[in-house]
Amino acid sequence: MNDQRIIDGLSELINTVAGLQYETNLVFRPEEYQLRKKLCSENERLFIDAVAIHLLHFEENHEHLIHELRHMNEELGWKEPWLVDLLALEHSNDHLLFTNQNHWSHDYLISIRDLMKILDSLRLSEEKDDMHFAIANKSLSLFNSLDEKAKEDFSSLCILSLQAFVLSATHVSLTQNRSKIDTALEYILEQPTMGVGNLLFVLQVLVATKREEEAIQLLDTLLEHGIRPFTPEVPYAETISSLVKEWVDEKEDWTKKNFRKELPWFSSRSEEYWYGVQKILKGGSY
Repeated sequence: MNDQRIIDGLSELINTVAGLQYETNLVFRPEEYQLRKKLCSENERLFIDAVAIHLLHFEENHEHLIHELRHMNEELGWKEPWLVDLLALEHSNDHLLFTNQNHWSHDYLISIRDLMKILDSLRLSEEKDDMHFAIANKSLSLFNSLDEKAKEDFSSLCILSLQAFVLSATHVSLTQNRSKIDTALEYILEQPTMGVGNLLFVLQVLVATKREEEAIQLLDTLLEHGIRPFTPEVPYAETISSLVKEWVDEKEDWTKKNFRKELPWFSSRSEEYWYGVQKILKGGSY
């Protein structure tokens, strides 16, 4: 393999990670496996980051690339296998882990997989909430046990744990575990992000734990700075029904499980929708 092709491939990886190039013409072409293998062996973390960004824009390539990453693991052996597992878990909670069960990260990856599997059922079922809460509680504790560097890789564990925690907890459990919730929120707020998804997640946690004043301050700031570039352009008429279902029907008690389970969490909502939420939080009509 000539040096120029490797230089071109490395340049493409860097540009992809920097957000300067989405339509990759060289590195991710089906016939370029040997080039990808070479770049991966010498620049593993950069390569994984580039794959993640590529899949963000070309999710239809997921099955092929994850299969290829498994093949690369058999040939090369990942130096940081948990990064590849985290990438694969973003697309499937049935992913068979690359990371060996004796590795320090294995339990954390299993927790993420478990949380992904229970989050959908949490919205639909009351009967297993105690079990779900136990999983969420354990996962939050696991995250807090990580050192700061490892937390950066496993920030998804913090968000998934806190979401499952808030959805499954009784009102008493929310009150008793306020400090654990606040520790998780503090970490999430410290993370650099390009959008407002994490802040809107924090907003919903604040409301669900009955801290309306803090939630209003956060939403006021977000809307003042403008969130339109980060939200879908959906006509307001199309969002009113979801706004009522998610914020009005259970308004008499923000801490009710039914209210918490109806919140949109990571569902896309328009800027106008969040202006509607702002009015509701301040006691006005929507």
